[in-house]
Amino acid sequence: MMGPGQAQNKLGRGVNDALTRRDTKQLKAVIRDETSQIRQFINDWDPFPGSPVDEYDCLVDGVVSALHSGASVSSLAELICSEFAEHFGVPVAPEDAFALSMRIMTWWSSSASRSPHAS
Repeated sequence: MMGPGQAQNKLGRGVNDALTRRDTKQLKAVIRDETSQIRQFINDWDPFPGSPVDEYDCLVDGVVSALHSGASVSSLAELICSEFAEHFGVPVAPEDAFALSMRIMTWWSSSASRSPHAS
């Protein structure tokens, strides 16, 4: 089973390298797990207390994508601030977004390094 960050390695294959059905299933499972974990981080942070569980889903895919693209903690915090300002029309404190980004990046780094498939 691939761990967080491994989907990028598979997705970065050349155009002529077809993914097998097994690879595709593994990628979907990894991305589903990553998405679930990121959703949990954001829901735990909950800048709008009492919000529905799917309130921040607009942000989740962008964060997962940014992680796979090699985002830094700062760029992740900028993404979070930008999404809240644009989507919700409400600014979030940059230091709060940075703290969330640090938690996410710490999980991402430690999960990827524990994976038997990490490169």
